[in-house]
Amino acid sequence: MKINNLLLTLILTLFSLTSYSAEMSQCNTEECRQYFKKYKNYARIGYADAMSALGEFYYHGYGTDKNLEKALKQFRLATKYGSYAAPVKVALLRLTEPSLRDTNEAVKYLKKAARKKHPDANFLLGMIYYSKNFGEYDTELSDKYLTSAFKLDHKLINKFIEYMESENKLTPGNYPKLTAQIGSRKNKDKMKTVSFKKNFKNNYVAPKNSLTDDTEVIDVQGPTLTGIFDQQFDIFDSLIPEKNSGSGTHIIGGTGDDMIICKTVNKDDFKRMIDYMN
Repeated sequence: MKINNLLLTLILTLFSLTSYSAEMSQCNTEECRQYFKKYKNYARIGYADAMSALGEFYYHGYGTDKNLEKALKQFRLATKYGSYAAPVKVALLRLTEPSLRDTNEAVKYLKKAARKKHPDANFLLGMIYYSKNFGEYDTELSDKYLTSAFKLDHKLINKFIEYMESENKLTPGNYPKLTAQIGSRKNKDKMKTVSFKKNFKNNYVAPKNSLTDDTEVIDVQGPTLTGIFDQQFDIFDSLIPEKNSGSGTHIIGGTGDDMIICKTVNKDDFKRMIDYMN
């Protein structure tokens, strides 16, 4: 399977995102070590998302020595305790790290996340079953998971669809569910466009005032990495850790739907996965 440069760039864009708005990297300062210790304490208490974050600390070497085995262990443990994103992290390690490569386990964990409607898990499974290089080639399953990714509005699904079309692989015979879903959405979008144009023409009123040179523009910046850590600690303090595996951590007075949701993705790791697919 050959993936063109445009598609590869877009896929790597997805995996350049991390759990935090600021990029985590290797760090051995006293401040980094203290954050690592705090997350470790919360993980010991039973917070699934702290376990998942701790896995990232081990993965990047943030506040501790870089250790892929320990990172994998924490992601597995976080999955066991109900983390939404940790199964994807396990899969990424199993797919991208040569010393940890295990496609069977990667698929197993991706399916756990896919059942919870994780967009990345469905997208990755669709790609794995699309490619013949993983030993998992199955157009029926690829159709199933890519359709789910499409319904979940995965940020790269449209570009992957374009790639499939360029390879003449996206046909009603090969991908009946996906092609039907694409056709249905096109019809809905067309109807919405017609309705919007009609309503806009009938109801549009020109604004009396427009922006002038005196208009103040406010530049809003996201929180720093350490700021996000501190915010998460505050949230942990308002949560009840799950003592038994399976249901995650819960906000006091809330439900499982209020669980913290984090993602870990890394473009360098995923590039190795794409190279492996090629």
